[in-house]
Amino acid sequence: MVKRALLIAVSFLSACGASSSGADVATSASDLTEQSDLVSTEDSSVSPSDVATDGLSQGEVGSVDVSGGDGTVSPPSLVGTWGQMQHSATVTDSPLGGGTFNTLVHSLHLVVITLEPDGSLMAHHSMCDIQAESDFAQTETIIPAAYIHSLEPYSRKVTANWATKEFTGARVTEVKGCVLDDPENDDLPTSEDDTRVMDQDGDGHPGMTLQISGLINGDLYVVERNWTELTGTIVNQGRIDGLLSWGVEQNKLGSSNPLLSMDIASWVDPDPNKSTFEMARVDDGDGCAELITHQGSLFPSP
Repeated sequence: MVKRALLIAVSFLSACGASSSGADVATSASDLTEQSDLVSTEDSSVSPSDVATDGLSQGEVGSVDVSGGDGTVSPPSLVGTWGQMQHSATVTDSPLGGGTFNTLVHSLHLVVITLEPDGSLMAHHSMCDIQAESDFAQTETIIPAAYIHSLEPYSRKVTANWATKEFTGARVTEVKGCVLDDPENDDLPTSEDDTRVMDQDGDGHPGMTLQISGLINGDLYVVERNWTELTGTIVNQGRIDGLLSWGVEQNKLGSSNPLLSMDIASWVDPDPNKSTFEMARVDDGDGCAELITHQGSLFPSP
């Protein structure tokens, strides 16, 4: 097992009771835009012969289409508005020494699935909220509303097969706090003087600001890159569950407390079954405010 040495904020963000003040985010389907610094590693070109009327495989069992009067069967549609909860599992070396602790980060997304002209499906994501639960209670990372509001929407190709109930979401990479010519492969900046760094959250500090409270207090200014990929099962027309593959990198640009400069190793939990995602269909027109209000019923705790 290879451990990825991440900065202390990653350890705390992905492992120490992270919370968000982004409950007032008002993103809805009509607000979705493309993000220039996102890249999908899967070829977006799809032949119409590869998909049925909704990006679904031919011969799938669906609802009866009576509009034509011929009794033909068409596949169910995933097009519409969904809530998605991603659960990202990490393991982190304790800053107090003597072992590790586990964290599960819960990221709430508004997802709008659209049918493209070539017959493929695209899922358009907007971040609504981030929460976490951890074995380590001494420190909390607070994610400011400015951080949440500054996260750009992104899109990924998705596929669905009602015959096998298989659902996939192509790998997408996000870059935060800087602009990279090659978001997948360029090195992240290590200094605020790097011309690629930007004040994405608009708080007057380079990169993105995280607030640390508890054992250590202060603000940390970082740049980040993370990727996600989805493999799941279609439970029914309103529910999809599955596994989340993901990774993250983070570099520190500065801090308000020198103690935040210490590096603590944190890595994705090697058990692939611990990082998961859930999707639940919601009303078209619902936004982040509605998802945050109803997330307890949409994604009840096990």
